[in-house]
Amino acid sequence: MLSSWIFRLSQSHKIKPFSFTKFYFKETAFWNRDVDKFIYGTVIEQLTQITPLSKNDILNLHLISYKDIVFNTR
Repeated sequence: MLSSWIFRLSQSHKIKPFSFTKFYFKETAFWNRDVDKFIYGTVIEQLTQITPLSKNDILNLHLISYKDIVFNTR
C-alpha cells in the first residue's frame, strides 16, 4: 500500500513521514484523504520523478488495484 511504502521510504531516509511528504509535495495536501484509496494526479507525477517507480507501479499500490480480488464484481 502507498501509505506503508511512504512510511518505509521516509524511515530509510531517517525523516518523519509527514516531514518527508511536506518536503516533496509542498503544494499538495498529501494526507488530507485516504492515500491508499485516492491519490492526486500531481502526486503520482511527482512520485514518478523522485522514485524509480512507474505510474503503473504507483497505481498498483492502491486499494483500488485490489477491487477485483477482494470484491466479487462479476
